Amino acid sequence: MERFDALAEQGLRVLSLSSRKFHSTPGMDPVHGLDRDEIESNLVFLGLFGIYDPPCAESLPAAMKCYKAGIRVHMLTGDHPSTAAAIAKEVTIIPAGTDIKNSSMIMSADKFDAMSDDEIDALTELPRVAARCSPDTKVKMISALHRRNLFAAMTGDGVSDSPSLKADIVGIAMGQSVSDIVKQAADIVLTDDNFATIVEAIAEGRRMFFNIQKFVQHLMSGNIATILVLVASLAVKDKQQESVFPLSAAAILFMNLCYSSPPAIGLGHESLPAKRT
Repeated sequence: MERFDALAEQGLRVLSLSSRKFHSTPGMDPVHGLDRDEIESNLVFLGLFGIYDPPCAESLPAAMKCYKAGIRVHMLTGDHPSTAAAIAKEVTIIPAGTDIKNSSMIMSADKFDAMSDDEIDALTELPRVAARCSPDTKVKMISALHRRNLFAAMTGDGVSDSPSLKADIVGIAMGQSVSDIVKQAADIVLTDDNFATIVEAIAEGRRMFFNIQKFVQHLMSGNIATILVLVASLAVKDKQQESVFPLSAAAILFMNLCYSSPPAIGLGHESLPAKRT
């Protein structure tokens, strides 16, 4: 077990290799005529085999951008807790010095599933890493995020992710290697299977939202000033007791053309601020 943990803590997916001698009888069906419990008993342990599946190179800078933008990243995986924690440390989902056994940031699915909704809601923070997850575990995590009034987006590429993609506010499927079931359950399909693309899309959406906000503020401030001048002019009358308007319709249109169009073009191309306040 110590050797298993040592490999898993390096971020490896560990397989155990074992064997046994088997003597078949004449006429035995080698596919349907075998008892699995009998075949898998009295095995001789041969060793452990570690497979390293490194995260994409773009994952680390993308996760860093998420934290700077106020976005929390959670990992829901079917891997062993030690393997999941090691990968999470590589991409800064959890701090590098986190104690896997005593940290609330890491939780196995059996422990999380055993908790009631009230117990989950009482947690100061939901676990950043949930290991050995089943489809129900992922849906339960998303429901917990929703109960905290958080806007959550789920990304996945397996059939087991379909229920959580459907239950989330925004479901994002990795489009290159997923089945049609996953694509139908998702709201967005990524064509490049890159987590960094999601971060760039969020940044672009925020840029557009902030620029629209600024343009509306600019437009309202200019129009309100014009309206105040026209309303105030109602109190001014000529000798025939008729209201005198200082601005004609053509003058108002000309002013809008001059002071609204250039700033609006500039605001539309303004980049996202480096840091939100």
